[in-house]
Amino acid sequence: MTSFDVSACRERAHLRHERRVANGKDAAQSHKKYARELVAVSGLEQIVEWALTRGISVSFSSKEDDGTYDLGARTITLSSRSSPERVLHYALHECGHAIIGQRLPGERYGFGYSHATAKKMYKVSNKIDILDEELGAWEHGRELAKKLGVKIDILSYNATRNEKIMTYMKWIMRVHPYENGAADD
Repeated sequence: MTSFDVSACRERAHLRHERRVANGKDAAQSHKKYARELVAVSGLEQIVEWALTRGISVSFSSKEDDGTYDLGARTITLSSRSSPERVLHYALHECGHAIIGQRLPGERYGFGYSHATAKKMYKVSNKIDILDEELGAWEHGRELAKKLGVKIDILSYNATRNEKIMTYMKWIMRVHPYENGAADD
């Protein structure tokens, strides 16, 4: 895992731009994409700084598909394989989980990840609480971007959110025969 290096991110964006043009892609379109990536890298720099000032470390891994937030370790791990814009979306979402934090049962999100055990993860009621937390984390992430003045394309952000939320909805609909077929309470 590596820490965030804004210079390296900008350099990789520039190299991607040069490769696209060298491979015959439209230079004007490639430049637009390059400019969009630079905006995302700047936003990511702000989000990482926000996290660090709150005692949350941020690292990057080629093993991650998107991102994770470890509440106990106060660590956000993001994919180093995704586009800068996607990484920004994932970072905002994981910061949303950090904002939600540890909740008590009875509070909103209190039956989400904070209190999910291996057995409870297969109960539909807990899955729905986790979905609620996921939706909340996306909303808190969007609000954080607005608060910090981080520029995001809201249609692109919502498309990323919707894609990830669909994976949770599919997960909820799968019945897992935990302990003799009892999938729910």
